[in-house]
Amino acid sequence: PAKAWSMPPLLRQGAVLFVGLCLAVAAQASKGPSANTEPSPASIVFQILASELALQQGEHGVALATYLSLAQRTNDAAVAERACRLALNGRAPRQALEAGVIWLKARPESAEAQDIVDSLQMLLGFHNDLRQTLLSRRAKAQADGEAKLATFYDRLAALSSKGPDPAKAVALLESVALEHSNRSELLYTRAMLYERSRNFEQMEFLLRSLIAKEPNHAHALNALGYSFADRNERLPEAKVLIEQALRLQPNDPRWHW
Repeated sequence: PAKAWSMPPLLRQGAVLFVGLCLAVAAQASKGPSANTEPSPASIVFQILASELALQQGEHGVALATYLSLAQRTNDAAVAERACRLALNGRAPRQALEAGVIWLKARPESAEAQDIVDSLQMLLGFHNDLRQTLLSRRAKAQADGEAKLATFYDRLAALSSKGPDPAKAVALLESVALEHSNRSELLYTRAMLYERSRNFEQMEFLLRSLIAKEPNHAHALNALGYSFADRNERLPEAKVLIEQALRLQPNDPRWHW
């Protein structure tokens, strides 16, 4: 038992999955033979075992290909999750997305699967697919009330910040949140994305709009002040803005850029 728990996380997960599928084989065998064309439980267990052995031998690509193929044929959430994690660990984002979509379809309530699929679609540039799902989820969140909508927009802001192309991330955020674009969390996120794309004029406009709306928004004050300081512009105003942010939240570690 001590050795089992000292296994690397991916291997430990595979061992747990293997045991679970062995139990499924036993349950299926007690019901007699099946007439469907799906892989038999025994075949699934054999492929899982072969994949885990390949992984232990350093054949990561073989293990991933087998798990992904099995996920495509079975639509099993546990198998798809395992394939997704192997792909992420092996830095294979397209395979991870393919497995993640299967995982999410099998378990649509999984917040982790949704976050992984969203992040990979953002990373790989599948913005149209991502936009459609976000619009659908925004409509549901809006119907569920302000608390759900606020949570949705917090997650949208975090997701947009991960985009490798800030201009495309801004376009995605604005298209999804068009009717609520003046929400504080979205003003700040859009401003930071404009800064990444070096559109300082638009960044300043958004941060000043946010400060006018919330004069004590410490992060907006700090971001605008440091933007001026980094570019050696309006240094007296930069000093005032940064000092004001420090007074409002003196212990925030993000001030130390």
